[in-house]
Amino acid sequence: MEQFIIFIIVAVVGLLFNRSKINNQKQQSEQPRPVQTRPMQMEEAREESSPFAEATEARTLKDAADQLKTQPDLYKQQEEMAAKLNDLNREEELHRKKIEVINTEVYDEEVQLDFDLKQKDIVNGIIMSEVLGPPRARKPYNRRRT
Repeated sequence: MEQFIIFIIVAVVGLLFNRSKINNQKQQSEQPRPVQTRPMQMEEAREESSPFAEATEARTLKDAADQLKTQPDLYKQQEEMAAKLNDLNREEELHRKKIEVINTEVYDEEVQLDFDLKQKDIVNGIIMSEVLGPPRARKPYNRRRT
């Protein structure tokens, strides 16, 4: 039983680490690369590039807003997973305590099963076997065959 609980805990922790790695990779891939504009010598070229820069800036702002919207969801998921992990840890503690109680009960029963054989007990056993067993006439000590 303990092995299953430990396996579940390891699986949950592994899942959390994998998700955090995946989220970090997604965030790194989603981050827009800075757009480098080459300086042009003519003023007209600068005026033409400004609408393009505004469009890319708007896109980056939208991406940033989307990321900000998804981040609270990630925090909520992390909090839920942490709460589940705490619950599993509590359950594990309870199961361990139950196992300890069961083990101590089994040990107590084993202690009670031990006998102390004394000479008086052996003599009483022989007497009781004579009393409760068949009579000696039917079961003699020595059988002599001639």
